[in-house]
Amino acid sequence: VVLRFVLGVSLLFELFVSVVLRHRLLPIFGQPGVNYSAYEKLPGMLMWSRNQLFDVFDGGRIQGIVGNSNSLGFLALLAIIVFGIQLASRSVGRFAGPAWLVLAVATLLMTKSATVTVAAAGVAVVLVVALLVRRAKTARGRIFVYLGSAAVLVASAIAAFFLRDGIFELLGKSSDLTGRLGIWQKVIDLTEQRPAFGWGWVSYWVPWADPFDNLVYRSGVRQLQAHNTWVDVAFQLGLVGLVFFIALVGAALVKAWQHAVDRPQKAPGAPLHHSAVTLLPLLVLVALIVQSFAESRLITEYGLALLVVVAVKTKRRELL
Repeated sequence: VVLRFVLGVSLLFELFVSVVLRHRLLPIFGQPGVNYSAYEKLPGMLMWSRNQLFDVFDGGRIQGIVGNSNSLGFLALLAIIVFGIQLASRSVGRFAGPAWLVLAVATLLMTKSATVTVAAAGVAVVLVVALLVRRAKTARGRIFVYLGSAAVLVASAIAAFFLRDGIFELLGKSSDLTGRLGIWQKVIDLTEQRPAFGWGWVSYWVPWADPFDNLVYRSGVRQLQAHNTWVDVAFQLGLVGLVFFIALVGAALVKAWQHAVDRPQKAPGAPLHHSAVTLLPLLVLVALIVQSFAESRLITEYGLALLVVVAVKTKRRELL
């Protein structure tokens, strides 16, 4: 329900901006610490809407009510996962289900988020592997699936490395990942000053405290994250915190995988049929992990909340 609301209202919002207002729109509440009057022309990253709904086929992208293309794209990806599982489990209407799925796909495409596109590809790959493992009737069969999947993954990684320039161009990214390499280097340099326990936990960077206040600017806009969860965790909590965080995410991923591929049992020796719903924690977590290498959302807002939910629910062997 929440995902349907966000997607529906986001598209109506962008339609209102493009048809009625016909100009870019600032958020009601401005970003803390930003002097908007200091800009000769306000950067697009400060806008609530860029008024580009009718320009999506000409380089434009929508941001929705969340005010960020990457965030809206990720919510659309979550919606695709949820709506797809609802269709597979036949828990949604014959017409409403496909309609909302098409709307979610359209929203994702209109955000033109390279990060979410890669995350969607990662989710698709993991889904295929999980379904193949489910179909394997013996432990030996599962081993063949794992080995084959690993071989394909390694080959794909090698191919992606040699074709990286073409891939970056296809995704609309520069060789420095739209300035991310420079951001990571600045954050790593500061991390080296306090490597053990970092500079302190803040989640989003607070723009009024050192060293977060003027650490990174991009296109004239102060950045409030490192655009990489793992770099950000090391920066805030040091290597000690990073080790614990990796352990948390790794344990949640293992549990989610077991939850997805192992048959549930009503009693010892009495396995039940696989359910599409048991794939949900795994696919959501994979999407979060892939996104975490280009965004710090895994330690902020919806990312941290979903990580905790998946970790707790799969630990207790309950369904989301």
